Amino acid sequence: DVILMDIMMPVMDGIAMIEKVREEGIQTEFIIISGYDDFEYAHRAMGNGVKYFLLKPTQPQEITDALKDIIAQIGRKEKAVHIENKYKESAEKLKKLMKEQFLRDCILGRVYSDEEQKYYLENLEMDEKNFSAVALQVNIKTSPENIFFVRSIAEEYFGECLFVCAIIDDLVYFVIDSQQEKDLILYVQGLLDALKDAGYYGLAATYCTKWDMT
Repeated sequence: DVILMDIMMPVMDGIAMIEKVREEGIQTEFIIISGYDDFEYAHRAMGNGVKYFLLKPTQPQEITDALKDIIAQIGRKEKAVHIENKYKESAEKLKKLMKEQFLRDCILGRVYSDEEQKYYLENLEMDEKNFSAVALQVNIKTSPENIFFVRSIAEEYFGECLFVCAIIDDLVYFVIDSQQEKDLILYVQGLLDALKDAGYYGLAATYCTKWDMT
């Protein structure tokens, strides 16, 4: 997290090392402790985000204060990153729900205005992509939760190829990256085989090679 270093060192001087570390994208903080009171060194160090340039002879309290400040600074950065990641995670969950709702609306025939349609297509990253679709019919009379198990297995099966899925009554719809018909048939057959291996039989499946949500 923190490197305490001198300026004059063999092979590479301290400032060159800091610049190299920054070029490599390594996230660390530096405290320079040097006997060289040279403005050029200090200027280059500050230009690389070094906050502390301590001159020898250095008092222990100076080093302690510098370390405490940098530790607090690192803590603030980590907290900010944690908050950012938390909001990103929430945003991704919301986007997924929006995709599912948009898919349901399209299947159920809800009419969107041109502005609404443009908004969804752009914000859900659907405006410049081509899709295929697969629909599975699941027997939910014996066990209603079957449809959720089938959905989970299918989501894992499709992997990164899956764009969005949604449940409507006893049907699970999957929108996936565009596929040629021969490849899509193999995908569907492979999915049915995977579901059989998991103990699910009697499923009906259909597909279309070109799915247009508009």
